[in-house]
Amino acid sequence: AGGRTLRPAAVILATGVRRRRLHVPGEDALLGRSVRFNAGDDLEAYRGARVVVVGGGDDALVHAAQLAPVARGVTVLHRSAPLRARLALASQVRADPRITLVSGAVVTSFEGEPSLRAVHAQTPDGDRRFEADVAFVCAGPVPNGEGFGVARAPDGAILVDRLQRTSRAGVFAVGDVCCSEAPTVSTALGHGAVAAKAISALRDGTLREDDPSLDRDELRVRGLCLPARVGAYAREVGVEQTLRFDLTFMIDARAAAQVDRVERTLDYAAAAEVIREVLGRRHHHLVETVAHVVASELLARFGVAEVTVAVTKVDVP
Repeated sequence: AGGRTLRPAAVILATGVRRRRLHVPGEDALLGRSVRFNAGDDLEAYRGARVVVVGGGDDALVHAAQLAPVARGVTVLHRSAPLRARLALASQVRADPRITLVSGAVVTSFEGEPSLRAVHAQTPDGDRRFEADVAFVCAGPVPNGEGFGVARAPDGAILVDRLQRTSRAGVFAVGDVCCSEAPTVSTALGHGAVAAKAISALRDGTLREDDPSLDRDELRVRGLCLPARVGAYAREVGVEQTLRFDLTFMIDARAAAQVDRVERTLDYAAAAEVIREVLGRRHHHLVETVAHVVASELLARFGVAEVTVAVTKVDVP
């Protein structure tokens, strides 16, 4: 930085995201002119234009809905058969006669110089040419997470734990670069507060980077009700009753985040199936026995640090 080398105690990566490019012929030459990422506020600039929107998510369909009233026509080219946008928005766009949806379309090139004349795409009906005056590429964001030497998810987002720590000691990440699920200002502000507090705690010694308690996340399942043959009284032998299970799992969230492997966390449906297997084997006299056997099976079957199992008979105090 200005010829100086900085040696901070911690670094926060807040590098955000960038627009996804298509990397097809003609895109570079027209980008920023007839090929754009955003329509902006002046929709009148597109009055009477033939518009092509590339993408099937919320951003793409919002563009289509906003431009339909002023454009000569809007064509939406999207790869997946079902639109990725939220249902209400997709329904609105499908009902608009001014918007044409083309599914299974992969853009192959942009035609025209210095202005766009057409968009070429591979579709289920073969190669097609869509005449256009302007095209909006709304193919989603790409996290700016490259080059930092930290673990990343398949979509490029930086993986963090609950204190916003990355896989690299002293390096934190906040905001869109580590949160594809909710890329919002409010999310980023929350991340920043968490990271700042964690760094402050590291500095004053109240938090250790190697503190194992920080690597544990608590996952809870409440009110799982399953039929069981249980009870010590003669009237209960062979009779099915309903048991309620409240489960608490401690998992190594940091290890799971660093490798992005689902088997490092917990499959709730698989856990429920284990309990069904235990209950289906035999009649149990005591719910305490059921809890003990279920806990043992869950610990043996899943890589969890610990599990707490509470079992009660439904409608029995």
